[in-house]
Amino acid sequence: MSGYDPGGGAGSTPDLTSLQENFNQQQAKIAALREMVRKTESDQGKKTASAQEKVKNIAQRLTQYKTKATKSRLSRASSSDVQHELMATRINEESFDITGEEYEEQQHMSLPVMPVSSMPVRARSETPGTEKINLLRQQMEENRLKMAARESHKREMEERVIELKHKLESTQQTLERSVEFGRSTGDLTLLTTMTPLKMGRFEFNKSTSDLTQLVGSGVSSSFDVERLNYLEGRVKVLEAELTDKEQAVKKDEVVQGLERKILDLEEALKEKECIIEARTQAVSLMSENLSLKGKNTVDLLEDTKQEMYRMQSNFVQAESNMKAELDRLQVDLDERKSKISNLEEMNNILETARYDLTVENASLKQKLEDVQDFSTKISELNKLNQSLQHRITELESQKYDFITDAEAEQAKFGASDEKYQELLDRIQELEEELSRKAAPEEDLLEKIRSLEATIQAQNEEIENYKQQQAELQENLQEKTVELNVLNANFSVLQEKLKNAGPKPLFPKSAEEEAEVENSKLKQQLDEANKSMIKSKLKIKQLQKQVDSFKKTSAVHEEVVRLTDEVQTLTQRLAEVEEEKGNLQLHLVNYDGSLPDSELEKRIKILETTCHNQTTAIQLLEEQKIDMTEDLNSTKSQLEMIRDQVRDQADHHSPAGATTAVISDQMSSIETEEQLEKCVAERDRLQSQVHRLEEERTELQQKLDRYMVENCELLDKIEKLSLEKVSSAESIEIVEGLTAKEKQEIESFEKACRKQQLAEPPGGVDEVDRFRNKRPPDGMQSCSHHHLNNVVLQNLQAEKNVYVHREPRGFHADLTTTKRIDDKQF
Repeated sequence: MSGYDPGGGAGSTPDLTSLQENFNQQQAKIAALREMVRKTESDQGKKTASAQEKVKNIAQRLTQYKTKATKSRLSRASSSDVQHELMATRINEESFDITGEEYEEQQHMSLPVMPVSSMPVRARSETPGTEKINLLRQQMEENRLKMAARESHKREMEERVIELKHKLESTQQTLERSVEFGRSTGDLTLLTTMTPLKMGRFEFNKSTSDLTQLVGSGVSSSFDVERLNYLEGRVKVLEAELTDKEQAVKKDEVVQGLERKILDLEEALKEKECIIEARTQAVSLMSENLSLKGKNTVDLLEDTKQEMYRMQSNFVQAESNMKAELDRLQVDLDERKSKISNLEEMNNILETARYDLTVENASLKQKLEDVQDFSTKISELNKLNQSLQHRITELESQKYDFITDAEAEQAKFGASDEKYQELLDRIQELEEELSRKAAPEEDLLEKIRSLEATIQAQNEEIENYKQQQAELQENLQEKTVELNVLNANFSVLQEKLKNAGPKPLFPKSAEEEAEVENSKLKQQLDEANKSMIKSKLKIKQLQKQVDSFKKTSAVHEEVVRLTDEVQTLTQRLAEVEEEKGNLQLHLVNYDGSLPDSELEKRIKILETTCHNQTTAIQLLEEQKIDMTEDLNSTKSQLEMIRDQVRDQADHHSPAGATTAVISDQMSSIETEEQLEKCVAERDRLQSQVHRLEEERTELQQKLDRYMVENCELLDKIEKLSLEKVSSAESIEIVEGLTAKEKQEIESFEKACRKQQLAEPPGGVDEVDRFRNKRPPDGMQSCSHHHLNNVVLQNLQAEKNVYVHREPRGFHADLTTTKRIDDKQF
């Protein structure tokens, strides 16, 4: 993400500009839709007015046709018989044509009677409303013209039927007259018997031909000729009457068929009139509904425009809040950077202290080994002192006999006394060094362990941070994919709106189609608003996550740096251990001792390290407090955003209320997820702070314990200094021994050795018995016994100090003391 992102805040200015552009495009499209709706309303008003005028014209035409039909009846009633016959033939032909036309018209007129629900869906989607209205109006005009034509035909047919009835009546009268005339002429019966007449044209022609043959055969009388002429005329008249009868019968059948057709046409006319009335009512209702819908759409568009203005103002406010929040986060980031720099300085101090402690640890280990060697030597000397005290008690009785030999041997013992004094001085120095170095070594070991534990904890935290980083990256990728999908959907909707621009909004088929299209447009607008709100919320969440991740990135770098330093320190420890192994070979000849000033410096360094650790813990506690404050501030911000969304939902329309409810639900889910993450982070930080506090308390306890041990060691050093005085007095007593006493001591030692080889447990008892047999004599023996008791007590105290540290070394020291006794005696 580009933008204003110096160290923690992700700039979202391009996204905001794109959203603003989309918003402006939507406003422009809404304005275009409003203009289109107004145009369609004006066109529909004009069309409804034209339709009403056409209906009036059709009604006027129908009245004119009715008047014309009445006039044509009167004129045709006075026409001639020839015209009637011609009209009859035309009626026959036109009746068949009318039947075919009626069948086609009934099929054609039956189609628009179907309900709107049975119309195919393709006609709705393909034909616009205005074309359908025009088609319906054309069909209505054609149907009315056809109905008028049928009414005129019907009236003409009625007139023809009346005329045919008159003709039939006249033909019947003529037939009756001819029958009466035939009865009066009896001779015609003979002729009729001779040549029977049949009902048909061909038979009458045959009778006339026969009569002509008879005339040509030989009838020559005048009366007969007249008679025959009369008969021929009469036959012709009869033939004409028969033809008229045949035509009358046919005309009756035609009239009956025409009457039936007239009844059917009347019924069809009634049905068509009902249909026309229903359709006129439907057209009027549709025009009213279209006008109402146009008004409603205009009102809705105005409401949406107001809502968009409100949203724009809210968006500007949110943008200003975002900028203020980014500034605040920048200030927090600067503060965190300063804190990180302070922590880095403290870390450098701790690193130097740790390096010094490792160096001191190595030197103290070497000195501790030296002290252990010196302690073994001290134990050997104490054993020698005990053995000498035993011998002193045994040889006190023989002291006065060997004074001369003792003076001779005093020169020999002078060198041994000097060596013994040197050993005592060496022991004192080693004890001082031991008392100085025992406490810091344990402090260093424990500090090293605590540092290793903290390094392990930091490594675990680094792994956790890496996992969180991977999860955040995955979330970022998912959110970017979702944003791309939303942008694609938005572009598709824009293209659909562009494509739907020139088309009319409301088809004429039914109200439902217009309502469905309105609902679809509302749903699309709601979905677009929802997607905008969701994308904004997701962008804010991602920005917060990126900010938190960038805030913790400095800590990650510090942890990585500390791990590198730990690795280097482990390498140094390994090198120091190797040097320690090499230096252990030279521990026997180590005679140096550190001055008190260096020890004081090291104690001060340890105190500074402890103080730095306490300050680091205090800084971590402050960071914890800052994190809790940030969490509280985020909670308050979320509550503020929720209140704003609720206020917007109260001011908006019902569609806006549904979008606000959905946005509230989405924001509540996302805020719950953020709160869960923040609570987990807070718990983790609290556990870390508790762990650091425990480490601090442990370090403080260790420091107090080491101070106590240091005091105890100082007391022990003082006691050992007093014991050195007592050992010097015992050496002076030993110097007074004579050569004879030494020989006796050697012989006694040899006997003791043999007894120890034979019976090890009984050797000590023999010595004790020998000591009990020789009681002390005088004040000198009492003083020697007192000194021996004091020396034994001090040695026992030393032994208790060192046994719990190095038990195996103590047993080895006992064996070495025995060997030294053998060599010296």
